[in-house]
Amino acid sequence: MIYSWLANYIEEKFELSTAQAAWISTAYLQLATILGLFAGGYIADRFRKKYRSARMTILLASVGCCAPLLVAIGRVENLDLLKFVLVAYGFFSGWMIGNIFPAAFEVVGASRRGLAVGILNFFGAALSGFAPLMVGTWKKSYGLPGMLGVAGVAYALAAVLLALAIIFTLPKDQDANASTSANR
Repeated sequence: MIYSWLANYIEEKFELSTAQAAWISTAYLQLATILGLFAGGYIADRFRKKYRSARMTILLASVGCCAPLLVAIGRVENLDLLKFVLVAYGFFSGWMIGNIFPAAFEVVGASRRGLAVGILNFFGAALSGFAPLMVGTWKKSYGLPGMLGVAGVAYALAAVLLALAIIFTLPKDQDANASTSANR
């Protein structure tokens, strides 16, 4: 949704040229995502040595930070503030992108990791593939700000579920994965 409709939204909301809107929607978001990929990976690797939940906690921080930022993208009225929000969203979304597979591998045994990657990619592709269609269909009734609000709520709910999983199931799943791997 962000990558498909953001340039159009910025162009219309701030009365910019297509090229200006495309630059803002791409450069600020993507450069920050690249930085977030490396920063999130480094932080997770560093803290994983001390905390078993580090990778999942990085995912939780990413989703938790991105939830209000998605809402803010659709609500800010100042272009400079929007640029800041895009940088923040890109940076924290990079944390998730860079840690989703390593985090999954901590609870999925080696014999099922290919399937795990397939499932994660399937849902990622399905959601990102249908989001532009949904926004296009509902653009007149909800608008991109409304759809970003829905996405923000979904991220917040995902953060709650992830926090519960970290608290109640992660240690058991990590132990089960470790014992399965040790027996091979």
